[in-house]
Amino acid sequence: RKRIITHLSLELSRFTTISPDTDGCTDWSVDYKKYQVLVGEPVRIKCALFYGYIRANYSLAQSAGLSLMWYKSSGPGDFEEPIAFDGTRMSKEEDSIWFRPTLVQDSGLYACVIRNSTYCMKVSISLTVGENDTGLCYNSKMKYFEKAELSKSKEISCPDIEDFLIPYREPEILWYKECKTKTWRPSIVFRKDTLVIREVREDDIGNYTCELKYGIFVVRRTTELTVTAPLTDKPPKLLHPLENKMTIQETQLGKLQVYYTVQILLISYINTQRTIPPPPFFFFCMTICKSSFQLVKRHLGRIRHKDKVYINKYNYY
Repeated sequence: RKRIITHLSLELSRFTTISPDTDGCTDWSVDYKKYQVLVGEPVRIKCALFYGYIRANYSLAQSAGLSLMWYKSSGPGDFEEPIAFDGTRMSKEEDSIWFRPTLVQDSGLYACVIRNSTYCMKVSISLTVGENDTGLCYNSKMKYFEKAELSKSKEISCPDIEDFLIPYREPEILWYKECKTKTWRPSIVFRKDTLVIREVREDDIGNYTCELKYGIFVVRRTTELTVTAPLTDKPPKLLHPLENKMTIQETQLGKLQVYYTVQILLISYINTQRTIPPPPFFFFCMTICKSSFQLVKRHLGRIRHKDKVYINKYNYY
């Protein structure tokens, strides 16, 4: 035990030289992990010091004579007040704060501080409690995001629910799309906390909400899925006119008659990672208006990307 405490003391003394606050406490500012939950849901905020800042857990810190204290502030630089835990809705449990459930006024920064007579270190954790958007089961600012490739398989997990799972018991999770129950097609299956789309289609784009019961509470997570085309090294394939077939159109420009080859420029998603637009997938410049002919007259032989037309050949009578 003495060796463990000595090791922890050396670890803490190495960190206390980094950025001491005015009270001599090393302040790591705001942790990268941010908690975002819907009002009425439970949440567990873990002291981030034990999850990446020091090589020690809560029990080891206690053994070394360190105490853990929690403070709350409205934002960076604001006054931090000690938290009075009521033991019911809001309770301190080992290295964490549990909210059962959350209220809108719980939003803010929560600073956890470990200290003894010699050492002090703290880090702040951000919590945002939001309400559902009107008529929806989620807050659009609290969504997760996933991408899938067309015709490929895709797994959508129910994220950040580890604290609400019961060990050795299969979680009972309900899935919704656009906040509505859905009759899922056979190629969409469910495995534990994951929705699996075996072959992604265009109409799979949308918002997927998973719902998990935790005691008398409900936990929801919403993931927005976008679909992109499969990545390929092949160039876009010309759909019209047919490949290797020249399309010749004739028009009269004053005394000048021009024969030209019109190649349709595809606005294609094949070699990009853009989100698929609404159908049709390809857009073509199928007609050339009078103004375009005027451009042809002025710029014979020049490539006009703006008008989606290539002028490759011209002859004079």
